[in-house]
Amino acid sequence: MKKPAFRHAALIAAAVLAAYPSVHVQPADAFSIELKRAAPQRIERQRAYTLKTPEKKNVAPDADAVSQRLAAAGATLGSPVFVRIFKAESRLELWIRRRDRFVLYRSYPICFWSGKLGPKLNEGDGQTPEGFYTITRRRLHWSARWARSINLGFPNLLDKRSGRSGSYILIHGGCSSIGCFSMTNRVMSEIHYLVRAAMKAGQRHVHIHVFPFRLTAANLATNANAPWFNFWLELKPAFDAFEPTRQPPRIAICGKHYVVGQGATAQHAGTGPIEALDNGRRARSAANESACPPTTTATDGHERTVKDPL
Repeated sequence: MKKPAFRHAALIAAAVLAAYPSVHVQPADAFSIELKRAAPQRIERQRAYTLKTPEKKNVAPDADAVSQRLAAAGATLGSPVFVRIFKAESRLELWIRRRDRFVLYRSYPICFWSGKLGPKLNEGDGQTPEGFYTITRRRLHWSARWARSINLGFPNLLDKRSGRSGSYILIHGGCSSIGCFSMTNRVMSEIHYLVRAAMKAGQRHVHIHVFPFRLTAANLATNANAPWFNFWLELKPAFDAFEPTRQPPRIAICGKHYVVGQGATAQHAGTGPIEALDNGRRARSAANESACPPTTTATDGHERTVKDPL
């Protein structure tokens, strides 16, 4: 009995799409998943975005504006870049190298990301990742659904060793996402332009650090009872190392832990690949784990050994 009504509704929907081809229609189930896992502020940003005039899919970067911002930062197009993401603030920072330090080129608002604080665990869980990721030129995309996007490279080696699964986690345009970081098309065109220019000029690896929030002692104390507190402690040394030096730290993996300040050679600090200190072994046994240096971090003046949260 419901088939004629359903067919009639489908015809109406087709007529609407024909009349307004620029309207982006998202599957209802996908949208409901986003709303279930999104904070109210993210939902409000998404609502405000949908009320604006729809963006063009293929938006070219504003070359004049980029040139002005580069000049203000004292950098040039093609200089090495470094990216930090702070989920709680919905912020993506793009840093660019000026002489021997990185300077903040621009802090972009993230229009939408799904899930909650904590790493991505499984394919389809709607979570955005946390941790340290490295992209190469093959992870730069400028086709398919999003005119420009960057594949984060999830799962990395540590994610795989921790049993986490997922695929095609992107930084992309628009303002809709299930497991990705959605930046709007205009913002994404600028990020993609700068990252691509750096790689064309010779930067082989671009590091992207994804944090739940700024890992200060005060913020960690506020979240001391969170289930992923110990994992966040393990990310903190990388956050701390960058703040005073403005140099992305060397990061390696041993067992199922990040090790900051070891692994890569000094000339590749912050721009080389993330290496495995255990020569690629899964390092699940006690013997292999003992070969890894102890992973500790300081909070409120006390050293704490980081334990695996899984």
